[in-house]
Amino acid sequence: MSGEPFARKALNDLDRDRRAQNFRGLLDFERSVLDTAKNSLELLTPIQYEDLDRLHSDRNRCAHPTLLNEEDPYSPSAELARYHLVTSVQRLLSQPPVHGKAIVAQLAEEVASEYFPRSVDLAEKHLRDSQLLRARDTLIRNFVIVILKALLQEENSDTRRSRYLAALNATRRIHPGATEAVLHEQIPLIGRRIPDVELYRLVELIEGVPIAFGFLGETLDRKVRNFVDRPAVNAGLVARRALSIPQLRELSLRALRRISIDDLETELNLDPTGEFILEGVRRSAVSRSYSEANDLGKRLVLPFVTVFHGGELRRIGEAATKNNWVRGSFILPRIFSATMEADEEALRYSVDVDGRAVELGDIDDWRDIYCQLCHGETSESDDEVCKILTPKLGHIDCESIHYGVERVREATN
Repeated sequence: MSGEPFARKALNDLDRDRRAQNFRGLLDFERSVLDTAKNSLELLTPIQYEDLDRLHSDRNRCAHPTLLNEEDPYSPSAELARYHLVTSVQRLLSQPPVHGKAIVAQLAEEVASEYFPRSVDLAEKHLRDSQLLRARDTLIRNFVIVILKALLQEENSDTRRSRYLAALNATRRIHPGATEAVLHEQIPLIGRRIPDVELYRLVELIEGVPIAFGFLGETLDRKVRNFVDRPAVNAGLVARRALSIPQLRELSLRALRRISIDDLETELNLDPTGEFILEGVRRSAVSRSYSEANDLGKRLVLPFVTVFHGGELRRIGEAATKNNWVRGSFILPRIFSATMEADEEALRYSVDVDGRAVELGDIDDWRDIYCQLCHGETSESDDEVCKILTPKLGHIDCESIHYGVERVREATN
């Protein structure tokens, strides 16, 4: 009762009437106590209320005897008395304390606290030690709705959102049926009211609570897919979130190819994950000028070579054999040099050279000379460099090699 202002006031009024021997007030309390418990405090289910109301009516008959006829007073049977004893024990005396609707605000404050756990396991432990463990369905419903509205209607930091998602997933673990029923009902209702520019919040919810995708409904499902395909705002963020959602992954990859260079660079600097790195390499590999190859290599590739997984370097190597702009860029040897320093196994990666699989280790001279040029350490003339490289990569003419060496030397001087 300490968490319910209405309940606390009712108890204070009862205590006041008792001390003042206000029998009318005491009778009013007795008549209304079940309705108050069911409707105002939400402590009783409809079935519990019906059982206790029947007991209350029979109690009044016994406390204020009525006549069955002019001669016989009302006398309940032993079976009825035993039934009411069982009801009293089952519905009240054997039950642990329960909490009403005011506790929702208290739980919401706990979840919003900076010290609420961000992992689902710890959040579950926290909530199992709270009033939520023995909560009625009504309390669970209200609590889940509060979390949903916070996630879908408010702007949250990453840490705050992770706390709400942890609480929602933990609540589903504790009360799966009740929680999923609320999600099924409320996600379409709240989701349809989200402005287009804020639909990324719904994508974030689905990423954090995957089961939520199945509760979108046909209309909202179509709206979310269209948004991921062509997001109105936060294109990089939407693509990143949607990549981890199986139903939206293909749309996300397609959208990733359309985001601007600036957005791609921003996302790479925030978190250089695999798909974004590969997209940066792809953009660099199809450069249409030396300046573009240098610019994209410098912005989208070179800063992230330490997190390459092999496929990226192979694509760069293949681009160098097929794209003159990439091959002649001064950024290419820097990329190779940095990659070799970060990954000694990189030499085992193979590239496609005119239909032949060639390991990068087989073009050591090319790598070594370019790496030396990057550090200004080679003394070979252009002709000597051409003689060394031509047998290794016969399909690259000396003019291209001369141009590449010249650009590297210009960049390192």
